Amino acid sequence: MNSIKEKWALLIAIVFTFASLGFVSNSTAAQQAFNPKNIQTDVSLTVTNQYVWRGRADNTTKNDICLQPSLTFSYGNAYVNIWQNIDTANWGEKDDALTETDMTVGYGKDLGPYYVEAGYTYYAYDQQKDGQEIYISGQMSKTFLKPTITVYQDFAHYPATFINLSLYHSVNVYGDTRLDLTASGDYLISGDLKQYPDNDGKHKFNGFYDGLLSASLNIPVTQSISVIPQISWCFPITGDAKDLVDNYVYGAITIDMVF
Repeated sequence: MNSIKEKWALLIAIVFTFASLGFVSNSTAAQQAFNPKNIQTDVSLTVTNQYVWRGRADNTTKNDICLQPSLTFSYGNAYVNIWQNIDTANWGEKDDALTETDMTVGYGKDLGPYYVEAGYTYYAYDQQKDGQEIYISGQMSKTFLKPTITVYQDFAHYPATFINLSLYHSVNVYGDTRLDLTASGDYLISGDLKQYPDNDGKHKFNGFYDGLLSASLNIPVTQSISVIPQISWCFPITGDAKDLVDNYVYGAITIDMVF
């Protein structure tokens, strides 16, 4: 889809269609009239020295400062998110600085000691075909390290299944300032030989793929605004993945506002 206007029209239609379904399916919202005052809005801006996604440093933005604005609307258990990546090196150039726009709709619910979530993401790219993905996630939310398993199924541009396991721990370091530690890894079942080949180049990659370690400080400035510096390290989990996954340390800082 070449036209930016066409992409936005489709994305907005998808978001509002799925969001409407999510709101209607919310049992609390179904029992009472919709109240716009109950919509929670989360706005953030991340500045990073490298855009990394699933173990790969984006070549089109390599070593460039990137801006990543995000906007989330939540109502009950449903949410809609719009996320973008802007390559500052392309400002004022012929190439479009906006390299990617993602729109996600999801629905999550607490089930006793567990939290489950499902959703859909549309990836609108500037220099390649758009992608689509569905996901389902389960977390042991009351357990130490909050182990979470998420299955992502890409069914459009590069068909593949990513099975992600993540662990999370948070500690207060001073007052309300919080240190968040995250470790995660992906198992990849490739459906595309060109995008995810095995070492011999003759077979689709199937195996443990990328790992990610992150540490961030959540520093409250006001009740609704936080500043979050972060450092991350992505790496191949196995030798078989070393030709597909970058070994890269990168940093970011985020300003987040919830109201």
